[in-house]
Amino acid sequence: VERDEAEHLTALRDRHADHAADALGLEPLHIPDVHHLPPAASRERADFEAKGIRGVVRVPVAQRGEMLGFVAFDSLRQPRIWPDASLTLLKILGEILANALVRRRAADALAAERERALVTLGAIGDGVIRTDAHGRIDYLNPVAARLTGWSDADARGRSVPEVYRVLSEASRRARRDPVALCLAQRRTVTLPGLGTLLSRDGRECTVRDVVSPIVDARGRLLGTVLAFKDLTEMRGLEREMAYLASHDPLTGLLNRSEFEIHLEAALESAREEAVRHALLFIDLHQFKLVNDACGHVAGDELLRQVARLLQEVVGESGVVGRLGGDEFGVLLEKVSSSEARTVANAIQRVLRENRFDWGGQHFDIEATLGIVPITVASDSVIQILKAADAACYLARDSTNRIHETIPDDRALSKRYVEVQMVHRIRRAIEEDRFLLHAQRIEPTDPESGKMAFHEILLRMIDERGEMVSPGVFIPLAERYQLGPMLDRWVVRRVLRLLRR
Repeated sequence: VERDEAEHLTALRDRHADHAADALGLEPLHIPDVHHLPPAASRERADFEAKGIRGVVRVPVAQRGEMLGFVAFDSLRQPRIWPDASLTLLKILGEILANALVRRRAADALAAERERALVTLGAIGDGVIRTDAHGRIDYLNPVAARLTGWSDADARGRSVPEVYRVLSEASRRARRDPVALCLAQRRTVTLPGLGTLLSRDGRECTVRDVVSPIVDARGRLLGTVLAFKDLTEMRGLEREMAYLASHDPLTGLLNRSEFEIHLEAALESAREEAVRHALLFIDLHQFKLVNDACGHVAGDELLRQVARLLQEVVGESGVVGRLGGDEFGVLLEKVSSSEARTVANAIQRVLRENRFDWGGQHFDIEATLGIVPITVASDSVIQILKAADAACYLARDSTNRIHETIPDDRALSKRYVEVQMVHRIRRAIEEDRFLLHAQRIEPTDPESGKMAFHEILLRMIDERGEMVSPGVFIPLAERYQLGPMLDRWVVRRVLRLLRR
């Protein structure tokens, strides 16, 4: 019985509380004999008698104070008294029906929400693939089905790499599974560069994708959502823009920012798969000489030639990038220490065998190489690059101009200490934190007529205001070409003192 009779029963309760228990208060309404209704309830009695009803029981169906309806039991032949035990059972029946109705409402609302979500995903212009917590596909929207060639029904229960087959656009090699990476790290994952999606029927299209974790209110990982955009129609412009953003315009190699993205990916794989990679840091020696002697056009051509030579040596075994003016980087994936050193020796040999000729002048191409392993113990991309730069500096003193960092590398640690001191000297110069001392020099023979004079001594004041001995900072200043800056500071100060 729905709300139309609920209003009638409410009125009956309000006027005849002695015959109508609080029906809206979740208690059954029990009228054993409608003929015994008082005169004030004549309208209700007439209504019951017109329907041939002698006894009445109305059981409310309610949930949390909200009346959903009633269950009606009418005695037609004769009055009927329902025992208290039966009324209690009827009350329990009302509660069961109320729970069922609420669950049906929730199921209907959930189904409607699901339908709205599916319609929304179907209307999105991007491909969408949803997976469970194990990386198995449980939904493809129409765009994903069209681009992959898999129907939603056929794809369900399969792994993402089986349906969403993507190669690196640059190398045509299979990429890492972004869904597996997302599930492992519980974070949004975007793989570098563009990808080539191979559909089930052999078609190809260019895509860029991102995968995000699905987490419930309690933080439990429920699955992932992979969204990918079809860039085929605007591939030319997109590819050109992506290329310009990720490549050095002079040499065509990866630029520093894109190279660091590859380093980050290598560092993640080293930690997850316990594999070893290697970074080779290459610093040219003749670049400044060529620039000064032949001009910047010649210097640019030298960089282009070196880039071609590096690509010829490395080939498909690694990634080459230009990291600075005359600095290059080579990332070698899944290599041992000996394999990395073999590539470094090959680079040195090729550079030495190829001279640079310009305008009748000939220049030997010389370089130093630093080798840094990328392992599960590696700290960060910044620290890897710092170690590579330091190793390249230490390679200058090596016979073959190659230095490979090793655990507890004392030479590298010393280099770090020196670099830190050089930075402190630069800051002291900028902040004017030096002090002059004068030491009087007397002739050993007072009768010789020689005049006394003063020797000027230099001290550095550190960040805490303490004095640093010249034996600590002077050798480093001279080694790192800071001596002339200190000379000028001393001369200016001494002349200023003499003038006063």
